[in-house]
Amino acid sequence: AECHMAFKRYERAVDEVNLCLELRNHLGDHRGQAECYFQLGNAHGVLGDFMAAEESYTKCIALRREHGDRYGLADAISAIGQLMVANGKALDGLESHKEALEIRQGLEDKVGIAESYNNLAVCYNQTGDQESALRYFQSCLELMQRGKDSVRECKCLLNMGACYADQGDFAKAIEMFEQALLVCRACGDFEDEAACFCNIGSANLQLGLIEKALECYDIGLRILKKLGDKKGEGECLHNMGAANFNNGSTETAVKLFDEAFQIFRSLKDSKSATMCLNSLKSAYIRLGDASQASRCVQLMQEYFPDRDIQSVTEQLELELEHAKESKDLEQQAQLHLKLGDSYEKLEHLAMEHYVAALGIMEEFGNLDGVTECHKRIANIQIGQADFAGALESLAHAVARFESDQTWRDGGTESLIYYASILYSIGICQLALNQNEEAVGAFQQSISLREEAEDEEGIEECHNQLGVAYSRIGDTRRAMASLSRGAGGQYLAVEDTPGKVVGVSSLASTLMTLKQHEDARKTIEKHETNLAIYKTRHDKKSEANCHNVLGQMYIQTQQLNKAVEAFDLCQKIRESLNDTDGMEIAMKRKGCALYLSGDMRSAVEVLEEYLSLVSQNVDRRVFISKNFENSRREEVDACCVLGSACYEMGDLPSASEALK
Repeated sequence: AECHMAFKRYERAVDEVNLCLELRNHLGDHRGQAECYFQLGNAHGVLGDFMAAEESYTKCIALRREHGDRYGLADAISAIGQLMVANGKALDGLESHKEALEIRQGLEDKVGIAESYNNLAVCYNQTGDQESALRYFQSCLELMQRGKDSVRECKCLLNMGACYADQGDFAKAIEMFEQALLVCRACGDFEDEAACFCNIGSANLQLGLIEKALECYDIGLRILKKLGDKKGEGECLHNMGAANFNNGSTETAVKLFDEAFQIFRSLKDSKSATMCLNSLKSAYIRLGDASQASRCVQLMQEYFPDRDIQSVTEQLELELEHAKESKDLEQQAQLHLKLGDSYEKLEHLAMEHYVAALGIMEEFGNLDGVTECHKRIANIQIGQADFAGALESLAHAVARFESDQTWRDGGTESLIYYASILYSIGICQLALNQNEEAVGAFQQSISLREEAEDEEGIEECHNQLGVAYSRIGDTRRAMASLSRGAGGQYLAVEDTPGKVVGVSSLASTLMTLKQHEDARKTIEKHETNLAIYKTRHDKKSEANCHNVLGQMYIQTQQLNKAVEAFDLCQKIRESLNDTDGMEIAMKRKGCALYLSGDMRSAVEVLEEYLSLVSQNVDRRVFISKNFENSRREEVDACCVLGSACYEMGDLPSASEALK
C-alpha cells in the first residue's frame, strides 16, 4: 500500500490497506488498525471522497484516543482538519488544528507544533484573516529555524509569500520568496527552488514588471525540466504565455500556451488543458484568427461536454468578433441580444450586452429592436429590485406603441406583447406603491388580452389588479378582480357537507399574493376533501389530494407533513399501478426530505426514483405529451440529489448527479 501511495496509485493502495486491516482486525492489533484507518483517510482524501476519508480518520481518532496514542491522535486530528480545509470548511478545520496543537504542546512535540502553526495559518488565510495567518506562519518559521529544518522552513516562507500576495502586497511577497530561495538553495531542494522562481515571476507579473517576470519563469522552467516535473513545467509555460500576452507579444503567447496545452493533454489533466485552450482562444481572437479560436472552443467542449451555456457564449463572442470585422451592425445587435440571454444568471454581463444592442438598434433606426432592448433591460432591473429604473425603461418601450398604430399589423402576437409590457409597468408601480397608476396599467393590459383572447394572461392580470384595488381600499372591486383571477372561481364557494371543493389553484394564488391565512383555510378544505374521498373509497382522488396537500405543506413550511403526504400518495398510486404518478410522488417526497434536512433519506429516495425512471424511459418515450414534463421532473430530482450529496460531503456523487 505504501508503494502504491508513493506511485500515486491510490485506488490500489485502498485495496491493499483494506486487506491489511482485515488481518489486523483478526490479530486484535489496535495500533495497526488505527494506522490502516489513517492511511485509508489519506488515500480517500486524495481521491476526493471526503465522506469516506472523514469516516476513516474518525475511526482512527477513536482507536488512538482509546489506547492513549497521543502522538498518533494529534496526527489524525490534524489530518481531519486538513480534509475540512480541502473541502472548503476552513472554520471546522480551524477547530481541529487547535485541538491538535493543544495535544502537541502537552507532548512538547516541536515538529508537530510547527506543523500545527502552519496548518492554522493556512486556515486563517482561507477565512480572510491574513493578520492571524501571518502571526502563525511567523511562529512556525521561528521553530523551523531553531530546529534547523530547512525543507519545512522553505515551505513556510513560500506560504508567507503567498499570504502577502493574497493581501495584494506583492513587494513583501517577493521578499519572502527570495528568503525561501536562499534557504532551499543552501539545502539543495531543487523542487522548492523552482517554486520560488515561479512565484517571484508571478508576483513581478502582478507588479507589471513583465521582463523580470519572464526572466524568473525561464529559470524556474529549466529547473522543472531537469526534475522531470511535467505538471510544473506546463504551469510555468502557461504563466510565461500570460506574461507575453499582457506584454502584447501575442504570437509568442500562442506558442507557449500551445506547449502547455500539449503537456496537460498528455497528462490527461482536463482542467489545466481547458485553461490553456481558453487562453489560446483569447490570443487567436486578438490575432483575428477566428477559425483557430473556434477550434479551441470545440476542444473545450470535448473536455467538458456539459459546459453548454459557457461554450455557446464563447461561440457567440467569436461570431460577434466576425460581425465587428465585417461592420455588420444588424448582426452585431442580434448577437448582443443572444449574448445577453446566454448570461441570464450573470445580470451585469447581460445588461452590458442589452445596452450595447440598444445603442446599435437606435443607430440604424430599428424601432422594434429598440423596444425589445428596453423590455429586456427592464426585466433585469425588476430582478434587481430597481423598479424606478425599470419603469423608465418600460416607458421607452411603450413609446413605440403610443406613437403610431402600425404595430397592430402584427395581430394577436403584438397585442400580447404590448399587454406584457403594460403588465410589467403595473408590477413596478405596485412595488413603488403607485397603486392607482397600477390599476390603470393592469386594466389596459386586460383590455388588450381580451382582444387577443389570452385567458391565462387575463387571469394573471386580474390577480394583480385585485391586489392594487385592495391597496387603495376598494374591497368590492378587489374581490371582483380576484374572483376572475386564477382559482378565483372558488372564492364564493360555501362549505357543504360531503361536497368536494377544488381549491388547489386558489391556494397557489393566495400563496403568491402572500395571503397566508386564506391559504391555510384552503388547506383545511383539502383536508376535508381527503376525508370525503376516503369514505367514498375513491383511491385515485385520495392520492391526488395527498399530492396537492404535500405541495401546500411545503409552501407553508410544514415539511414533515409534506413528506408524509407524498409518501401516502406514492403508496396509493403504487397500489393502483399508476407508475408515472407513483414516480412523481416519490420524487416530491425526496425533495421534501431534502428541505426538511434529512439528507440521507433524500438521497435514498431520489436514487430509487431515478433508477425507476431509467427502467421506464423506453415506455415514456412514446407518450410524447407527458415525456417533456417527466424529463423535467427527472432534471429536478438530479439537482436536488446533487445538493443533498453535497450537503453530506459526498462530492463525487454530487458531481455525478449534477452532470
